[in-house]
Amino acid sequence: MEDMRSGQYNWFVPIDCKSFDGTYLAKQEYSETEKPVRSIRVNIYDTESNVLVDSIYAESLWFGFQGIMWGRDNYNLAIGLIDGTVLYYEYADGGWHEVKNMEGEKQ
Repeated sequence: MEDMRSGQYNWFVPIDCKSFDGTYLAKQEYSETEKPVRSIRVNIYDTESNVLVDSIYAESLWFGFQGIMWGRDNYNLAIGLIDGTVLYYEYADGGWHEVKNMEGEKQ
């Protein structure tokens, strides 16, 4: 996750946005879970085929997004929630995996 520490991310984008090279589109959506807890969902699509390639879910105290930031030189994501929480996801093996901390420990 060196790119996050070295400032390779752009600003948070509070709307659906494409990766820097245009390969993927991240769409921010809301979801009701089976529990009485609201969550956010980021669906990631391949822009050439419009196929859903991954979905990221996160429970949120407050219902909303600060936005999404794509890695400039990779497909890593940072997702900002409206409560100030920032979630980090590393792209590996064709999908996105949450990183617990900046040292790269995956959940």
